[in-house]
Amino acid sequence: MDADSLRPPPLYVVDDVVLGRRSDGTVDHVAAARSLQQLDPKRITSIEVIKEASNRFGPDGVNGVVIFTLKKDTSPSVPKAP
Repeated sequence: MDADSLRPPPLYVVDDVVLGRRSDGTVDHVAAARSLQQLDPKRITSIEVIKEASNRFGPDGVNGVVIFTLKKDTSPSVPKAP
């Protein structure tokens, strides 16, 4: 096994939300990958890749960060029935 295979994957962020973030602050990379698979590609407006982002995301960002920005929901709000 080489050193690259032992490194955790990059951090995934969608609309300023870190995917897989646990309540104790750690990241569950398996849960993050599952969430990423459920992302609708049609809603993605931009993808930014940062190689090393520990200055912005702390130690979780040391292996890079992939930031997704999604289209905002522009559907008209439906009034609730009384």
